[in-house]
Amino acid sequence: EIHFYTDDIVQLYANNDINGLKSLIDILRFNYKSYPANKTFFYKMTIAANFYMDLTGENILSDLESKKLQLKFSCIKDWYVQDIVLFSNTQLLIDPQQVYDHTRSIMNYFLMKNGALNSMVINTTFNTIFVLLKNKKTELAVKLLQIFEHHNDSNQNTYDQIRINFMYVLINFIFTKDETSIHTFISALDTLGLNQKGEDFKFAFSQIKDIYKK
Repeated sequence: EIHFYTDDIVQLYANNDINGLKSLIDILRFNYKSYPANKTFFYKMTIAANFYMDLTGENILSDLESKKLQLKFSCIKDWYVQDIVLFSNTQLLIDPQQVYDHTRSIMNYFLMKNGALNSMVINTTFNTIFVLLKNKKTELAVKLLQIFEHHNDSNQNTYDQIRINFMYVLINFIFTKDETSIHTFISALDTLGLNQKGEDFKFAFSQIKDIYKK
C-alpha cells in the first residue's frame, strides 16, 4: 500500500514530468470526488501535488484540500508508518511551523516508545530540515538540527553525520552566500567515492541557491 502511494509519482518527479504529475493529480482528484470514502485517492493526490510544487513552485491543492491535509496530521497522536510516509511526502504543502511541530511530535513518539529514532524518522527529520530551509525558516531548521543531534548522538552512522554536515554547510551558505564550503564538501565526497551522494547534494544546493537569490 505504501508503494502504491509513491512509486509512480517518484518516477514522474525523477523524469521532471510536470505534465504527467498534473494529469495524475487530475485523475486522482476525480476519483476522490467520485469515491470520497476512499481516502487513498486523496492522500496519493496530495503526494503528487507536493512533488508538483517542488518542480513548479505552485500549490495546486484547493484551500479545502489543504485544510483537510493539515487536519489529518493535527489529529495524530500515535504515528504509524503510513502516517509518516504521507507526512514526509507532503511537507511542502503544510505550514512550516506545523511541519516543525509534527516532526517534533514524531521524534518524541519514537523516543518514548523505543528510546531511539529509527531510519524512517531520521529520514523524515532531515527532510523537514531541508523543507524549512526551502521555506526560509532557517532558525527553525537550525533548532531542529540541534535537537536531532542531541537525541541521535549515540546512534549516529556515517551517512547521518554526512547529512548533518551538509545541512550546516547549507546554513552557512544561506547566511554568508559563500559557496566555498559547499564545493569543498562535495569534492570531499567525490574523493571518498561517494559521487552519487555528491550529485544529490549538488541538486539540493541548486534548489537552495535559487530560493535565496530571490
